[in-house]
Amino acid sequence: MINTLLTFAIFSTLPILLLWACYRGVLSKCNYSFGFNRAFIIAGLLGIVAWFAVDRRTPSDDFASTTDASISYTQAEKTIKMDSAKTETIIPAFTADSSAIDLRDIISWLYIIGLTIVATNTVISIVRILDVLRKCTIRTVGDTRIHVSPDDDVAPMSIGHTIIMNEADFYRDAEMIIAHEKAHVEKAHTADMILIQVLATICWFNPALWALRAQIRKLHEFQADAKVLSYGHDSEEYQKMLIYNSVSNARPQFANYLSYKQLKSRISMMNSKKSTWRHLLWLVPAIALSLAAISSCTESVDKAINTACATDMPTFKNFEEYRNIGTTATARKNKLREKPEYDEKTAFVIYGVDMRSDNFKKGDFLWRGDLAYSGMPDASYDGFSYPLSRAVVTLRKSTIDMLAPNVKSFIINGRKANRAQFDALPGEAIQSITIDGNTLIVEKRFSLDQPNVDIPKVGDDEARIARRLYPEEIKNLITARTLKTK
Repeated sequence: MINTLLTFAIFSTLPILLLWACYRGVLSKCNYSFGFNRAFIIAGLLGIVAWFAVDRRTPSDDFASTTDASISYTQAEKTIKMDSAKTETIIPAFTADSSAIDLRDIISWLYIIGLTIVATNTVISIVRILDVLRKCTIRTVGDTRIHVSPDDDVAPMSIGHTIIMNEADFYRDAEMIIAHEKAHVEKAHTADMILIQVLATICWFNPALWALRAQIRKLHEFQADAKVLSYGHDSEEYQKMLIYNSVSNARPQFANYLSYKQLKSRISMMNSKKSTWRHLLWLVPAIALSLAAISSCTESVDKAINTACATDMPTFKNFEEYRNIGTTATARKNKLREKPEYDEKTAFVIYGVDMRSDNFKKGDFLWRGDLAYSGMPDASYDGFSYPLSRAVVTLRKSTIDMLAPNVKSFIINGRKANRAQFDALPGEAIQSITIDGNTLIVEKRFSLDQPNVDIPKVGDDEARIARRLYPEEIKNLITARTLKTK
């Protein structure tokens, strides 16, 4: 959930910035139609949400391990009884482990802290509104119910269909204040504030969104002011009322309140000449440039992601070739040879695997996407393949001898080593191994108490690239498996 929110917050930054730039450059001083200006912002924000929902960038499929490389595995000593004679040892399950701290952990925690602060502030505002309502008495003016607060510090406001004001305002300027707040109610301004407050909470670090939030508040006041004057109230008297009440009070974040902070711009807008519809034509090139910028940025991000995750990535004719190349004949037919007992500690990644080689084909390897549906004990395989990443996750050190039988040199943690040193290294101490010709490049675990982050990372990278290369095939595969399990 947090990953999805953070992904949205990051990828929506540019579109929201461009939306604000379009509004600021073209519509901010245009009073042709406040309703149009408001609709432009709200429709733009909803469009960004819809764009993200359609083109999500968080990998989510049944063979992806996780979207966060800091997620690690737990050495699960979990068994499932197959029959009275044997049991199945499951590959270590991927679970969150806070001990694996990297840059993405820090970013995630900073995001969560900011999200929590803004969300807490919003909840406090709701509690304050409820406290104000609890102390109010209800009075009726015409067909309108008014919640009157005994506290003179309570500013006039409306939330949904509820209008609130203090007693002093009720006896002094009730008619104009009620007309103002009824305009907020009739135009459903609370719905706008709820939407933008939710987005501001999610994208709390995006200054453009907070600027749009301020613009929406201003538009709400402009609309309410125009509505009050359309009822026949004297413009000069109404402006005097605003000036008289120009002392700012504490106000809830998403309530529509009689605002005095933007008094100068409101009075200026009431007295200004109405813009013509031709002013709106400037939106056409502004929107076109914005869409071009978003499209260009999206393509650049896609290219960067695929380049970063698919260095020296092999190519396949289609999805079936990709899927089949990671599963050897013995694994496909469930004719697996006997293997040493799994020690329940060893699990590491082997990079640089040639899955078209005879060495690979002689082993019992299964494509990672089929693991959950194989029906065989996990430990009965030599490893689980990720063809696009040219990688294998294995539970046994002996798998290395199968995949790289002609190794002549070793590098362990950046230092040259000999065969004896490699043989003395226990499997559980290995983080990853890269096959580079006749050389093995070994990375050791920093600590056995620390998680092996390479395992979920290779699954994350594989899933991200595969979903972009074969979106329909993977979707159909997941759908077919879902139907089969029902």
